[in-house]
Amino acid sequence: MKLSPLALFLLCLTACNTNPNGPSKSAPSPTAASAPAEMDFAAYAGREMTVADFLHACQQVSGSNFTYTEATGEALKTASLRLPDAKRVAATEFPSYLDARLSSAGFVCKLVGPERLHVYLVERRTT
Repeated sequence: MKLSPLALFLLCLTACNTNPNGPSKSAPSPTAASAPAEMDFAAYAGREMTVADFLHACQQVSGSNFTYTEATGEALKTASLRLPDAKRVAATEFPSYLDARLSSAGFVCKLVGPERLHVYLVERRTT
């Protein structure tokens, strides 16, 4: 019997997702388990940097992911911001911290996709 590539893919996918012990609802997702309670921005406190560098720092510290258009990416490389002297940010306060910093540089962000993936869409703020 010859299987089509799609059927073979689906068969492999089904085999990979099979849990012999049954579904486990009590286990936290890897992203949630690895998310820090506090995020340490001490290395960046008081620094002026491009918004692109700031997003890279946020990605390293928080594990969040950022997406934007090519045109926005170019604007992120030229716009700059200064980080406050606050060295630690509670994980629950990170979205408002991120929004405040981006807003000061003329950008906005919004969470897109499943919350557990921590993906933010960054755009130029329109007036």
